[in-house]
Amino acid sequence: MAHQLPELPYGLDALEPHISRQTLEFHHGKHHAAYVTNLNKLIEGGELEGKSLEEVILAVAGDAAKAGVFNNAAQVWNHSFYWQCIKPGGGGAPTGALAEKIAADFGSFEAFVEQFKAAGATQFGPGPGWSSMAAPSRSPRPPTPICPWPMVRRLCSPWMSGSTPTTSTTRTAVPTT
Repeated sequence: MAHQLPELPYGLDALEPHISRQTLEFHHGKHHAAYVTNLNKLIEGGELEGKSLEEVILAVAGDAAKAGVFNNAAQVWNHSFYWQCIKPGGGGAPTGALAEKIAADFGSFEAFVEQFKAAGATQFGPGPGWSSMAAPSRSPRPPTPICPWPMVRRLCSPWMSGSTPTTSTTRTAVPTT
């Protein structure tokens, strides 16, 4: 079965005034959709057709001859994940074990946010940063975005949120699985 553009878990105007309906219509309905369409065209009739998105990404990662497949599959994954990381009324500082871990590793939530924004602002492309409770280091951006959904806790994306790196905000991830 071909990969599908996932439905947004909220209405197109549910994130206003932070992300406009027009931005979501373009970013989800055209930009993200284009990655899905391109990926399906690239894998149609091949050994990767019918594989999960994660299987496709892992199968072609590092293979220069399959860079187009990797880029489109990774962007489908990144965007699908991003939509799950934001919600109407979301955001704010974490509590509990996550807050304790951040304080232990970064000194404070505020210090984490600054490092997290810097990691996103210096990342090639749209600049998403992510963190994981399973990360082997204290980096605000572990080496790979593919990790189990429940482990990913924070996402910061200056471009995707319609903000500049100096005005971006972090949002609490809300995994659906």
